[in-house]
Amino acid sequence: MNHEIRSAGVAGCGRMGFDLFLLLESCGVRTSLLGRRSESVERCRLSFLKTLDFSLREGVITAGEFADRKKNAVFTVRHKDLAGCDLVIEALPENPGTKREVLGAIDGGSKAECVFASCSSSIVPSEIAPPGRRRARTFGLHFFHPARFTGIVELIRPPGADDDAQESLLGLLDRLGKSHLLETEDEPFIANRALLPLQAQAYRFAQDGKADFRGIDDIAREHVMPHGVFEMFDRIGLDVAAPSVSRYCLMQEDLRPFAKPLEDALAALAGAGRFGQKSGRGFYEWKDGKPNAPKSDPPSGEVYEEIRRRLVLALANQVCYFVEKRAALEADVSAALRDAFGIETAAFRSGTLCGLDDLGRELDSAFRETGHAAFRPRGPCAGRGPETGPKGSGNE
Repeated sequence: MNHEIRSAGVAGCGRMGFDLFLLLESCGVRTSLLGRRSESVERCRLSFLKTLDFSLREGVITAGEFADRKKNAVFTVRHKDLAGCDLVIEALPENPGTKREVLGAIDGGSKAECVFASCSSSIVPSEIAPPGRRRARTFGLHFFHPARFTGIVELIRPPGADDDAQESLLGLLDRLGKSHLLETEDEPFIANRALLPLQAQAYRFAQDGKADFRGIDDIAREHVMPHGVFEMFDRIGLDVAAPSVSRYCLMQEDLRPFAKPLEDALAALAGAGRFGQKSGRGFYEWKDGKPNAPKSDPPSGEVYEEIRRRLVLALANQVCYFVEKRAALEADVSAALRDAFGIETAAFRSGTLCGLDDLGRELDSAFRETGHAAFRPRGPCAGRGPETGPKGSGNE
């Protein structure tokens, strides 16, 4: 029998951890925030009180609500302070060792019915779950940033998942006003992985000198996604994106050669301390919260069309990959991309967005032109033409 989640502990007081704390706390869940350093925890506490003060002054909450929420919110550096929680969710750096260590330390004092969850964007729950019975009660619960304002959450089932624990999480998501995409560890992180071929193709265009980062981002914003490819990487943080892309490549080996230049570039930038917006330098230089890049002339008409077409095809075909693998329905993947990133993939299929008369035929043509596996027609788009690319190609 599933239990309502009334109390939660969030491990990690970085940007995502604090955002999750604010989301849960504002929806009536008694929430504790666990950090490693007292100064980080105190910074979050003061920021929370500032938010409460503002809500009280603006009449959003009453004086009684202010007092109750202030009393019920816990900020701590002690694992044992999460012992009574119904849910523990980690929002730690993308390092499986760190996540495993912290969840293991919390597990010892937690009640048996407590559900554990990971907000990781690339590490499956069974990789970091504590041993024993807790493994079946440790799920992936991938919120997109900002968690308070993004409507979709990826719920990832571990092998042998406890169905009651899953129902408790679904009840919580409903209470938080979130829709969900239910995934397995065989094909996880669908929304982020859907972007990988597009991102890899964008970097290849930059590497080949077809256009600079700004020029490619301008085309992407106009025709595919409201955020540019490279600006989006910088805003996420290249220290997060680099290991995530590497893991996505391992999850889908046929894409790895195609994505290798991007994988190497992200690792090099992150290794040099160029994390993007948070460090002031990534693909772009950043100033006052904005990418400080000179406006570039758009590429010529023929090159412009090539970039536009390939970006759309790479994304649309990856959606078809998940349909082919029966990881999710096309409508569900499209909804996740819309809610998480503002991308309307349904327009690709109808041809209304980019003037593609027949997606399958266009993919087959791109595959024969390039030999890249990212364009081999998948799922609903397969069967429009020959399934082989140029001789000796298909994996590079």
